Amino acid sequence: MAISQINITLDIFNILVLSAILISFFSERDREGKKSHLYLLVLLNAALLTLFDMLSWIFEGTENTVFYYVVNITIYVLSDSIITLYTHFMKACLSDYGRKLNIFRLAVDILFFISLACTILGTVYGFIFRIEDGIYVRGSYYWLAHAFAIIVILANSIVILTSSKAPARTRFSLLSYTLLPLISLFFQMVLYGVSAITYTGLTLGMLIIFLNVHIRLGKELTQKEKAAEQAHISLLLSQIQPHFIFNVLNIISALCLKDADTARETVEDFAAYLRGNLDSLNENVPVTFERELKHVKHYIGLEQKRFPDLNVEYNITISDFKIPTLALQPLCENAIKHGLRPKESPGNLYISTYEDHENYYVKVEDDGVGFNPEEKKNDGRSHVGVSNVRLRVENLSGGKLQINSIKGEGTSAVIILPRSKQRKLTAGTATSAC
Repeated sequence: MAISQINITLDIFNILVLSAILISFFSERDREGKKSHLYLLVLLNAALLTLFDMLSWIFEGTENTVFYYVVNITIYVLSDSIITLYTHFMKACLSDYGRKLNIFRLAVDILFFISLACTILGTVYGFIFRIEDGIYVRGSYYWLAHAFAIIVILANSIVILTSSKAPARTRFSLLSYTLLPLISLFFQMVLYGVSAITYTGLTLGMLIIFLNVHIRLGKELTQKEKAAEQAHISLLLSQIQPHFIFNVLNIISALCLKDADTARETVEDFAAYLRGNLDSLNENVPVTFERELKHVKHYIGLEQKRFPDLNVEYNITISDFKIPTLALQPLCENAIKHGLRPKESPGNLYISTYEDHENYYVKVEDDGVGFNPEEKKNDGRSHVGVSNVRLRVENLSGGKLQINSIKGEGTSAVIILPRSKQRKLTAGTATSAC
């Protein structure tokens, strides 16, 4: 089999593998984050590099010398750019473990532009490569075009090996993308003509990183599911409040004697409230906001029977999104119990929703007694309800809970739900490269 056929066969294999990784990558639920974006850029660069190498062998001997020059120059540029992009990707991964590589990354960027200038000049003057009768011929200083790659790959390898805080699996996957291409590059320089072997090394490195991502994500997903389930159980247990149930039953009993219609409304609210709590036993996934708001209104209706001075205002400007079950009610309960009840004068509770281009927001605000956040942290109480809401919002919706309070003025709690997660709540598992 001719050298060109060997290279084309290897390139086709590499393109198929890279295409499979790309398809899998785009089918994932969540591709957000800098690491994922950088991984995608490295992946696309590898695919383009392999494609242009295949074109260089397919059109070997072509009479269109300019086209053949462009193809080969592009190969050299992409070879350097993939190393540069990978350095950015590696830096993003290792930053999770305390490695600050800003100066190192800047140095690699500068070396890339120097190498790019040398490649262009070397091609113009023919000391990197030249085209003779449609055939690619190495120049006297061919090795100079690979100096950048060799230096940066070795430097990256040292950085990875010295990152002791990073897990062994992460270091191994990162190292595979430096050592495999380096070994392949050595063979390419020694065995003239088999260029595709280098890109096979790149492809295998991308595959190892991709597999490592999925192994790690599987473990993280299991841990998150366990944490979310535990939070769900704790939250449900916190909803079983004998004192609250006893007080509601007393109110119903008293109303039966003097206001049968109000007593019936209270029973309906109470039944719906209990039914909502029971339904949540089988719901550990986000539900529509309308459903959660309906449950909250039943709860507030019961509280208003106990505390007639409680004023509640709703400003629901958007409701077409999902929220974890029992995420809103504990915040309203906290506002009433700890913010408004201790207040000497009648209090107000405000429930609102709004949005921007990135998030949906659910806000629970009161004009109650408020608190000092620092004192609250050290008051010796567990704050299980709020902690569980925060955990469930993070794990089930990828969002966060922000609470702000000023003593004597009131408290606001805001649930922030990313739009990107809302679109993908029912589609696959999350992906974050590295």
